[in-house]
Amino acid sequence: MARTLITKPHLLLLDEPLSAMDRKLRERLRKEIKELHGQWNIPFVLVTHCRCEAELGDKVFKAEKGEDKGETIMRFYQSA
Repeated sequence: MARTLITKPHLLLLDEPLSAMDRKLRERLRKEIKELHGQWNIPFVLVTHCRCEAELGDKVFKAEKGEDKGETIMRFYQSA
């Protein structure tokens, strides 16, 4: 992540960044990601299967199976 941030990106894409971490490390890194987001003031797009990581987002899009024909539906949730 440091190598990416040094290039001063306009957007940071994080694809399952904490998936291989144990619980304690995940908790610590979630806090660090939230702090980085505030410091860099750029949009982060984080893809995850973990609800606790989804809570990092200001806006959450959830992919769900549709009722008709099994199609994928994207639902938007605004964080509180």
